[in-house]
Order: sequence, then structure tokens, then C-alpha cells
Amino acid sequence: MTDTESKVNSLAEAFKHDRVTIYNVLKKNNFSLDEAAFELSEMPVVVQPVQFPVQQPIPQYPNIPQPIPNRVQPNLFVPPPPIKQQPIVQKKPQQQEDDEDVVYTEITKQLGDTGLTESTIYDIHKQGGKNLGNTVRTIKTMTYNPTEEHKKMEEIQKKYEQEQKLKEMMELESKAIEQERMEMEHVMRQIEKERVERERLERMEREKFESLRKTQEANKKMIEERKKQEMMAQIEAQKNMEDKKRKEMMAQLEAQKKLEEKRRELEQKEKESLTKEQDLKRQIEAKAQEEMRRKEEETRLRLEQKRFEELRKVEESKRLELEKKRIEAEQKILATQKLLLEKEQSEAKAREQLEIKSRMAQDMLKQQEEFATLKEISHNKLIESQKKEILDFQMQIDILKQKEFQAQQENVNMSKKSQLEIENLRLRLAMEEELKTKENQLKRENEEILRQQIHDLESQKEMQRIQILELENIKKKQILELEHELQSKQNELNQTKKSNFITLTIELDSAQKDQINVDWALESKYEATANYWIGIYPTHQPKNERYLVFKVIKGAEGTVSFPSIIPGHYEARLFRDKYSLLQTSSSVQVGPTVNIGVHVIGDQINVTFDVPSQPDYNYSRDWVGIYTLTARNKKYSESLYANATKSVTFASPRVPGIYEVRYFVYPTKYNEQVKSTFELVDNDSVVISTPIASPEEEFKVEYTINTIQPSTSDWVGIFSVDEENNKNYISSKYTNGTGHGELNLNAPSKPGEYEVRFFSYTKGKYITHKISNRFLVTGISN
Repeated sequence: MTDTESKVNSLAEAFKHDRVTIYNVLKKNNFSLDEAAFELSEMPVVVQPVQFPVQQPIPQYPNIPQPIPNRVQPNLFVPPPPIKQQPIVQKKPQQQEDDEDVVYTEITKQLGDTGLTESTIYDIHKQGGKNLGNTVRTIKTMTYNPTEEHKKMEEIQKKYEQEQKLKEMMELESKAIEQERMEMEHVMRQIEKERVERERLERMEREKFESLRKTQEANKKMIEERKKQEMMAQIEAQKNMEDKKRKEMMAQLEAQKKLEEKRRELEQKEKESLTKEQDLKRQIEAKAQEEMRRKEEETRLRLEQKRFEELRKVEESKRLELEKKRIEAEQKILATQKLLLEKEQSEAKAREQLEIKSRMAQDMLKQQEEFATLKEISHNKLIESQKKEILDFQMQIDILKQKEFQAQQENVNMSKKSQLEIENLRLRLAMEEELKTKENQLKRENEEILRQQIHDLESQKEMQRIQILELENIKKKQILELEHELQSKQNELNQTKKSNFITLTIELDSAQKDQINVDWALESKYEATANYWIGIYPTHQPKNERYLVFKVIKGAEGTVSFPSIIPGHYEARLFRDKYSLLQTSSSVQVGPTVNIGVHVIGDQINVTFDVPSQPDYNYSRDWVGIYTLTARNKKYSESLYANATKSVTFASPRVPGIYEVRYFVYPTKYNEQVKSTFELVDNDSVVISTPIASPEEEFKVEYTINTIQPSTSDWVGIFSVDEENNKNYISSKYTNGTGHGELNLNAPSKPGEYEVRFFSYTKGKYITHKISNRFLVTGISN
């Protein structure tokens, strides 16, 4: 389709004008689509009456049956229009010539060469009301030849039958080829299975010899190096721990000497002294635990001595077993050689069968090439795919031949290697007998070294005990000195504060317990022209702008009262003019006296409270909060309302340290009535109850984790002691998500020193949270 025809078609779809009019308008506008569309939109549509074509007279042809008038005949033969005498054609106007050209080109494009002239086609077009569709249908009926159509149908039928026959033949051939291919695949699979089985047997033999060699080497190394490394590591670790503890003790002694004079810092120091006392207790307990551990180590060393004697006996039995295994290995090698000969014979038969089938496949290819000339393009593709499959089969046969040749060479090499290994085993047995004498000498030397080390450890214990007693005496003296200093500071604070001859005292009214009375005396600092005022502040409020209530005072001295103060701890501050602070009073408590107790029970904090002066006190509107030591009253970690049972229970914070419980009385918001400190100690532990294990022996790991949130994604892993990368674990297991429990793990197969590490999901997948005590894999199974 040309560009002009596409433009005419698009305009004919958009407008109701006939195609001739559209073509003329398009030609008038130099075939510009936009201009022609604009002009057609403004042109009126001329509706032409439908003119049916005049019925042509039916010519008489000999030997052809004539149609009966007024009866529908089958459309077998439609004669061409009669040949009329052409009249003398006068010169046509230019418009009519253009129309004839357009109609003629359209008809030739749709029907091809019809054998009709332009004028004849145009006359038919005019008789059909200048409708191109009517013209095409009329010309089709005029040029129809049934004999040619009948011949074409017969040729098509013959071709179709030939194609069907070829398809049936190809289907039979493809089925035969497919069956042969399946048989060849079955043979190939059998050969592959035999090869895999042969490789598996060979691999098992190699692994047995390799495992024997590795276990012997590992036993030798462990017997020589285990004791020395373990004792040296323990001694170094003990020395490092002692040095660290001494440094910590000295740092604590120096920190206790630094006390400040201010009231708030004194309170902070009181808390620090309590924590330090608790640290001392923990250190003393730690020392006791270390002594227990040393005793356990001594018992473990004695057990090791017994174990070494058992090892010697086991090694004797191992040597006898190795002799038996060597004889069995020689017998197995002979049996494997027989199996290899039998397999070679079966493989040779399989190769002969494969060659016969490959020849048959080649014959089939020749037959297919003869039929290829009769097939069309689709059948040629099928033959090519079958050729490729046969070539692939031939390639697989060649590969199998190469693999068989390689397998034969490998069998020869394996037989040579097995002979060499047998000779090596004989040499090793001789070497082992020589090494045993050396091992006995080493054992005696190690026993003497162990005795000397035990003696040294006992002397070190005595020295450490003396040092601990000396440190305790020093601590007691320092604690007494601190108590005297704190008592003197408290006495000073309890007295009325005097600074620059200014006195400010605060007390509760004896009659009204919610009224605060403040006495002031400026004395020589009083200026009549200045303005003075007193504000009541919560003791925890550092900002002078955040007063609870204030009053302006007059005169150098006097008393001012502040009624209806809500419960809490308060102090009075004296200001000159705006916020020039002159003096701060001591603190006073407004409201009932509340007694609280804090009890740490596992991972819970139980808080008890009581107002002994008021038996019918309503606790339901009060609340209790848990705080870090320096947190403000608004920054509580957790809070609960009080109740009539006089007890609330909190979930314990996860991070170890010193915390406070603060009790708030209604209607105050963030001014505590009473507070109490408590300490959370890091008691997380991962303990292995089996210090010495055999390869792949099952042992228990007990874990208790309270300082982090437990998760089902928490896990433990077995690591070598020297392993720094936490991703290189030997084996691992997930916990139950409760924070405490037991897990059963299997010891590593290789001898050495190992440990178990605990990993928390909340802390990080590969960040170590806790490490267990070490355990030893000896390399000898029980």
C-alpha cells in the first residue's frame, strides 16, 4: 500500500465522502493530509442514490448447460460480460480521466490483472453507484473460471494427501529413533551408575586411610603439646587477672579520696561508697570463686594423669588394631582389583553394544536423508534436531571411552598408592614403637613439671590471701574515714546555712503539715532600695525560673508562710531583684512518710511500700518509677501505679548497674517522696560441665542470660580458642528464647582446645556476648 492509498483510507474512515471526492481533494491540496482534512470538514456530504447494476444478457455457449431464468444457480460459472462494439469515444474531460485512473488502480490492486480496460471498469463503477465494493464484487463474478478452480482444488488435495503420508512416515521414523534413543540412554545410565559406585568405593578406601593417618598424627601432637600449652595459658591468664584487679583496686582507692563539698555531690558520693562496698564484696567473692576454680584445676590435673595412663593402654590396643586393619586393607585391595577386572569386561561389552547401535543410527540417518527431499521446511528442522541428538550420543560414547581409560589409569594409580600406604603404615608402626619410649620419658618430665607448678600455685594462693587481707584492712580504714567525713558534712547541712551573714531557714508548720514557714535574716546585706523575694522549689529543680510558688518580702528579717504545698521535697531560695540568688535553704519533706523496700528476685524487681502513720491511706493514686542513677524524674525507665497490696513487681532492666526506685505521692507529678537504690549484677554465664571430651562426644552447655532481651534467634557456637572470626564456627545451635536453659552439643572431631560462645540477636548476629570455660578434645574416643 502506497502513501497516497493510506491517506485516502484514513480520510475515508474519518469522513462520509466517497473515495473519489477524497482523492480529488487530496490531490488539490498537494497530498497534504491536514489541509485535505480541513477542506473535507467544511464540504457538505452529497448522498447519491443507490444504483444497482443493469442485468446483462446471458450469452449462449455450446455444450454448456444454460441457467434457468428466475432460479438460483450454483456459482459454478459466471461468463464475462459480452463484447460490445466500442462506440466512438469522444474526448473526455480531465476530471473523468482522473476518476478512471483512480478506480482502475484500486481495482488492479485488489484483483490484479482482470483483462478489462479502464473505461469498462469505470462504466461498471458508475452502474454500481460509484461504490468501490459493488464494483469489486461485480468484476469478481464476471472473471470467475470454474475449470481452473477445480484443477487448483485437485492439486491442493493431492499435495495435502502427500503431506499426510509424509507426516505418517516421519512419525513412524521419529518413534523408532526415540525408542533407540531411550535404549541408549538406559545403557548410558547403567554405565554411569557403575562408574559412580566404583568411585564411591575408591573414595571410601581413601578416606579410611586418610582418617587413620590424621588420627595418629593428632594423637602424637596432643600428647606432646597439650599439657605445656594448657598450663602456660592458665598461669598467664591468672597473672593478667591479678594485675587487672590490683589496678582496679588502686583506681577505686584514689577515686574514694575525691569528695566535693556541695550537698548534691555528697549524696552522689554516698551512693558511690555503697557501690564500692558492694564491689569489694564481689571481689572477695570472686577471689573465693578463683580459689574454688584452682582446686578444680588441681583435681582436673590429677584426673589427667589418670587419663594419660588410660591413653597409654588404649594406644597399645590401637597399635594391635592397626596391624589387623593393615592385613584387612591388603585383602580389600586384592578384592577391588578383581572387581575392577570384572567391570572392565562388562564395560567392553557395553561399548560393543553402543557401537552396534551407533551404526544402526547412522543407517537410519541415511534413510532420513533420502526422504528429506520430499519434506518441507518444518520436517527438515525435525531431522536436523535428530541429527544433533545422534551426534550428542556419539560424543557421549567418546566421552565414556575417555572416562573408562582414565578410570583404568586411576585404578592402576590407586593400586600403587595402596601399596605405598601399606609400606608407610609398616614404617609408622615401627616409628610409633620408638616414640612410645620417648613419650614415657616426656610423661615423667611433665609429671615433675606439674608437681612444681602445683607447688607454685599454692604459694601464689597464700600470697594472694595475704594481699586480700591487707586490702580489706585498708578498705575498712578508708570506709571509716569516709563515714566520719560524711557525718560531719551532714551535720553541717542539717544546720542553718549561713553565707555572707545571710540566714535562711525552712520548716513545716506544726499545726498545718502542708504549710512551709521560711525565716530570713539579711542583716548587714539588706538594702532598702532593693527588691527581695523567696521562692519554693522542688529539690531536683536546677532552674530558678521553675518555682512552685513565690512571695515578695520586705525588711531585713522576718517570716513568710506558704500554705497548701503538695507532697514532695522542697527548698527555699532567696533572690535579690530578678534572679540574683543570695541563699538556698536546706530541704524539707511535705506529705506522709513512706517506707519502701527493693528486692531483686531473678529477672524481676519487687518493690514494697507502706505509710505507717496512716492505716487507711489510699495508695491507688500514687505511682512508682525505676530510674538510672542520674536520670531526672521525668525520664523513668518503667513505672507502675501503687495498689492496696503495698507491692508492685517490675521486669528487671537488662543492663547491669546501680538504679533507683522513686515513690511519688498524689497529687504531685515529678517530685519524689522517697527513693532507694539497688544494684543489678552481671550474672550472665555459659558453663560447660565436661572439661575433657572425646571426638564427637555429646556434652551439655548450661546458659543463663539476663542482661539482654532473649530471642529464639539467639544461638551458641563451638569455636577453637584461637579463632577470631565469629563466622568460622565448627557447629552451632539455637536457644529456646527464654534466656536460660541447657543445650546438648557434640564435641569437634579434631583434637584441640575449644570454647562455646553465646550470640544475642538483639546485640548482633556475630557479636560475642558471653564465652564459656574452655574444654579439651583429646583425640581418643571412649
